[in-house]
Amino acid sequence: MPPIPQSIHSQISHRSWTIICIGQNVPQDAAEDGIAENPQDATKCHWQVVEVEALIRYFHQHKAKKEGSSSFKDILFTGAAKHLQAFHIAGSKRKEGKHVKTKWNLLKVQYIAIAKYCHKSSFSWDDVCGANIQGKEAKKVWKEYISQNQSNAAVKPFKKKSFPLLNLMEEIYPEEVIARGENVFHPG
Repeated sequence: MPPIPQSIHSQISHRSWTIICIGQNVPQDAAEDGIAENPQDATKCHWQVVEVEALIRYFHQHKAKKEGSSSFKDILFTGAAKHLQAFHIAGSKRKEGKHVKTKWNLLKVQYIAIAKYCHKSSFSWDDVCGANIQGKEAKKVWKEYISQNQSNAAVKPFKKKSFPLLNLMEEIYPEEVIARGENVFHPG
């Protein structure tokens, strides 16, 4: 992939998400951050926050077309890929329906993991800082929680950063509502 021009790169480099769409070896740092997906055989896709937010907004607008409590039909992933063309950054890989579906499935898994995390007694969520893990005891509890199983590990990237447009995901998947607010307990 050609490099992103420095003027653009400096503006977006701190706000990018990298996932493996369907294919190559998973970079160690991606695997450790819990953001790597299915590493069978395809290309790397870089997702900018603006693209992730556009994707979530797109599916929020089409939430009525969701199949029960599961996901969306393949035609909507193709439509979302076309919608994302407006957010394409020169030199980066264009998202196709299969990339969008992979990313959406990851977002859904992460959202459900966050909802599960927030339903635990004494765990909280902050719209800016995510799990906002601070302090020795909180870090110990966090490490234990994310190492319990793969489902819990999906929340790992959000130790100190929030999930984009979490409120819209709640509306898309209302069966997984997250407790937030100023009276929610924050450990640490």
